[in-house]
Amino acid sequence: MSHQETIEKPPARTRLGVEAENMGQPALNPGVIAMARASEAAGADSISVSDHLLSFAAPARESAPDSDAIWLEALTCLAAMASVTTRAKLVASVIILPQRNVLELMKTAATIDVLSQGRLVLGVGSGWNAREMAALGYDFATRGQRMDEMLHVMRSGHGAAVPPYRGAQLDVPDGVLMAPPAWPGHTVPLYIGGAGVSRPSIRRALAYGDGWMPYSPAGQYDVPALRRTLLEMHDARASLGRPRLDAIFKLSVSGHADPALDYQPAELAALGFDEIIIQGVWDAGLEPGIAAIKRVRATLDA
Repeated sequence: MSHQETIEKPPARTRLGVEAENMGQPALNPGVIAMARASEAAGADSISVSDHLLSFAAPARESAPDSDAIWLEALTCLAAMASVTTRAKLVASVIILPQRNVLELMKTAATIDVLSQGRLVLGVGSGWNAREMAALGYDFATRGQRMDEMLHVMRSGHGAAVPPYRGAQLDVPDGVLMAPPAWPGHTVPLYIGGAGVSRPSIRRALAYGDGWMPYSPAGQYDVPALRRTLLEMHDARASLGRPRLDAIFKLSVSGHADPALDYQPAELAALGFDEIIIQGVWDAGLEPGIAAIKRVRATLDA
């Protein structure tokens, strides 16, 4: 199927998300709760947190958390943020799915969705840290297969009943109930995340997702590849008669004064992304972070 040169987006403004940084010093000062309140008051459409459960003394790569890094558990943070916000979506960006118990995760997600009255967005990814996954009792080499099976289970339920499933990685017995599965009248949206244009994340988004959620540091994303991928994904869903995928881009910046904030969110919106999440604006406290949020909102609305 041939695609058009531009992506037809729904007639709505580009949404703006803000990461309430649950890692590093900002997690304690100004703190996740204060960042969540400030983000919503500044007009953010969503507030996100990221996920790692463990750190190690000798990180496996430069971008790994330091051995003494603060990293608050993501789902616990979202539950706390639900109690101090009323409007903004609460985004897990992203939960490392293959190192979680699928039924426990489904229950926790449903609980947060109820507490927030239908505001949870569950982003999931495959993970990269073999030591972290092994320490939690999960095999790293089979994480892709395990993630596929978990997504199948998460998508197969209807109402409170979780259908039985037996695969190479998962075994869900008959008779499991998950009540309630979400806030009444709501289904928790499932987004598939990955670094840049990750082919496995694209495949999973097309098969299982309500949306796609790639991530990149500022200035390190491939504009032609992103444009091409969005077009191909929307074409693929249309050819199957399935709803259009929502597309969220998570942009990591070096701080509230990063010049990338003045043009890269708008550039990504022009490519066809429905929402831009900005991560890294709380380095100097609440007021500079709030100013950065308002500045990005203005560029997206220009």
